[in-house]
Amino acid sequence: PQQPSMPGMQMPSASNPAPQQPAVGPDLLAETAGRAPLTLDALLTVARAHNPTLRAAQAAIAESAGQARQAGTLPNPVIGYEGDQIRGGSYGGGEQGAFVQQTIPLGGKLGLRRDVYRAQQRTGEAALATQQQRIEADLESSFYAALALQQEIDARTQDRKSTRLNSSHIT
Repeated sequence: PQQPSMPGMQMPSASNPAPQQPAVGPDLLAETAGRAPLTLDALLTVARAHNPTLRAAQAAIAESAGQARQAGTLPNPVIGYEGDQIRGGSYGGGEQGAFVQQTIPLGGKLGLRRDVYRAQQRTGEAALATQQQRIEADLESSFYAALALQQEIDARTQDRKSTRLNSSHIT
């Protein structure tokens, strides 16, 4: 039986072994070891600038602001030409004319529509603030959990060194 595969991919077989994974060695993190440690402020700055949910919320706020601006303006006027039974040549005639049409909403409808979009904009701003707080809280929690693990690793490494040192003096 033939196994399903994606186009361009080959399934491992006896004649076609799976590609070898690179060996994990002590120099795996050599590139990152020379870098300065990331601070919480640096991580928060990156999260605020690049988080897709924050960008989506900001776009929704901008959309609501644009809709509020548009809702407060009069609809576009219609300008046109109309002709009926038009004949060419020396006879002329028929009915011809130009027109201008403008709808003017009454009863404060423009202001009410604008207020709806402004309320939607304020709701979006509150949602953005909530999402930003959620992201920052999650990031801070993860940062301090990683920091605690790093300190635990450092403490165990130090214990191992001191145990080796004490063992070598005993014998």
